[in-house]
Amino acid sequence: MLLDYQKETTPVLYGGKAVKILDIKSASEGEMIIHTHWHERMELLLIYQGQLSVSFGDETFLASAGQLVIIPPAQPHSGIVCHADLGYYTIMFDPAFFMNSIPTVSRFLEYFQSRASVFERITSEQEIIATARRLVNEYYRSLPAGELLIAGETYRLMGLLYRFCFLQSRKPSDSDLRFKEIIAFIDENYQNDLSCRSLSRKFGYDEAYFSRKFKDITGLSPTVYIRILRLEYAQKLLKKGISVAEAARQSGFSDAGYFSRCFRKQYAMTPTEFIMN
Repeated sequence: MLLDYQKETTPVLYGGKAVKILDIKSASEGEMIIHTHWHERMELLLIYQGQLSVSFGDETFLASAGQLVIIPPAQPHSGIVCHADLGYYTIMFDPAFFMNSIPTVSRFLEYFQSRASVFERITSEQEIIATARRLVNEYYRSLPAGELLIAGETYRLMGLLYRFCFLQSRKPSDSDLRFKEIIAFIDENYQNDLSCRSLSRKFGYDEAYFSRKFKDITGLSPTVYIRILRLEYAQKLLKKGISVAEAARQSGFSDAGYFSRCFRKQYAMTPTEFIMN
């Protein structure tokens, strides 16, 4: 489930290259260098030194030098520096920019735009890494016909990602629609005493199946999903000047200390620091 406050609203200016690349560096081990967010574009992180811990929902992966992190559109993610002197390139592009009249191109690029498409999170496939490096090198060289070569490398990169990293394309099932009703119920009642057990019982599911299916649909466990909704609401309360303890209580946290720990983990700052900022 995508949360509106996590959507990145700053537009990316691609210029004539249709690809934007940033060279990101950090020497601060433990820094949350990527705060939880999502966007409509495709994003790839090419790690060239150090290690980056990348989280998708409640799944965390360790990406090291020589690996590529794959972030399709509408995938909430965050990242923490795991090794001093981290360095990586962020490769950003909108697959829609690469659509043309060739049927094969249109057919395959649909996978990169569809929110139902699932790719591996991290790859070490050498063809992919080599192509990504050529793309980065061409981007920074600024030589004649560079824009055309960048477009060509991007097409090749998408082809290789599909060949080696594409897992599946999900279609909504009857159970998916049923779970949308459950999600709507949670969205209206998350401030109450909800748990995976109580929800599975209420809607007539085995708890283990309920947890697996919920995560398959939303990318988050029921517990994490509820916690994020509560933190989002608490953030709004804090902005209104409500105290930390009262914000915790109103958003559904029974323990203010636990609320503060969850808030810091989610936003890389304590509720008090959030108020001061």
